[in-house]
Order: sequence, then C-alpha cells, then structure tokens
Amino acid sequence: MKIVEILQNSNYKLSQFNEEDILDLENAITLKKTAKGSLPDVECRIRGKQLRLTPEEVIRQLSLQVLIDRYQRHLQNPSLCPLEAGHSEGFCKSLTSIPTPR
Repeated sequence: MKIVEILQNSNYKLSQFNEEDILDLENAITLKKTAKGSLPDVECRIRGKQLRLTPEEVIRQLSLQVLIDRYQRHLQNPSLCPLEAGHSEGFCKSLTSIPTPR
C-alpha cells in the first residue's frame, strides 16, 4: 500500500521527507485483515507494537525513522525517545501523544 493513499484525504504532506524514507516505510507496511477489509499496519520503531496506519501515524513513524536513522549516533537508546508525555488531572494520570508537526 502506498503512503499517498493513506494521506489522500488529510492535511498532512510528505514534502519534508525524502523518497528513501517514504519507500522504507512503505516496505514495512503489512495489511491486517478485518471485518471491514484490509487495513494497513506497521511496527512502531520505538515501542515494537503493531499500529494501524492513520495519516497522523504515518507522519509520526516517518519522523521517528528520520530521527533514528539519520541521528542515531546522538540517540544512544531509541526506546527512550518520548512518544507520549504523562500528565495528571486531579487524581487521574494518563498519557498524551506528543504532537507531530503538520
């Protein structure tokens, strides 16, 4: 599945990523069969979990790929890269995704 197909009805653009990064992510996409048909999934570079590829997740995974592959020498342990930040409201603690640039 092409990333362009996933992003077609969104405001996200691929202009900040090069073709090699886009092709690497496209090659990592697997199709998961569900009752609604086949949905694109990819393994998260940080968490190692299968994630459904939404337009936001495409940009997040491409950004992580760039950070890890291009700047790996500065990133000693990629698993320490924060994808979510903890916050609390009263007695409840929860995780919030760190926003990615559009």
